[in-house]
Amino acid sequence: MEKEQMDYAESALRALRRAAFKVAENARKNGIKIPIWKNGRIEYIIPNLEPDARDLTDELSGFTGTKG
Repeated sequence: MEKEQMDYAESALRALRRAAFKVAENARKNGIKIPIWKNGRIEYIIPNLEPDARDLTDELSGFTGTKG
């Protein structure tokens, strides 16, 4: 992939991570469960955000769920 394309891809990935963080933060603040894929099925969780949650490394990073 060309460098310019990589820059766009990295920018898009950062934007998706910021959006995921905001969704998780809003869900936590308002007590709303969000769906995640875990253990081969969909589970609904209220995210617990880690202090460094903005450093997301995969689709589930930045928050862990509590069942309920």
